[in-house]
Amino acid sequence: MRRLASESLRPHLPWSVGIGLPVDTALPLLDVLYADSSRFVTTSVANHLRDITRTQPELVLTTLTRWRCEGRATDSELAFITREALKACLKAGWAPAYTILGYNPQAAVSFSPIRLTEPTTGSATASPSKPTSPRPPTPRCTSCTS
Repeated sequence: MRRLASESLRPHLPWSVGIGLPVDTALPLLDVLYADSSRFVTTSVANHLRDITRTQPELVLTTLTRWRCEGRATDSELAFITREALKACLKAGWAPAYTILGYNPQAAVSFSPIRLTEPTTGSATASPSKPTSPRPPTPRCTSCTS
């Protein structure tokens, strides 16, 4: 029932038509559910917050910060909710999302050129190609790029 309460009020349901309420309508309910002992419920809370980030990412940051100060959920569970709720904002590179998770969004990053070569067949001295990292995904969240 607790998970259903969170899911039924989500502003952007992936599997159904939304109910058309303002996105912050369910925040009093989420204030109760975020500290629930069931991972199913806290996952639903995180998904609900992720829906809210589509239009009001600052509201989600304020809510997560308030929950952190309240201390009702375990640190690991609140970290899980935060990561899941801000997933689209992180992919979009939104600096406040990195900051709340403890990362420096201005950290220096350097890349060195990668050179791929074909290994020589039949040679005992041929070294295997170095694996390359996949390309980062193209940001899709336009509301989190402010």
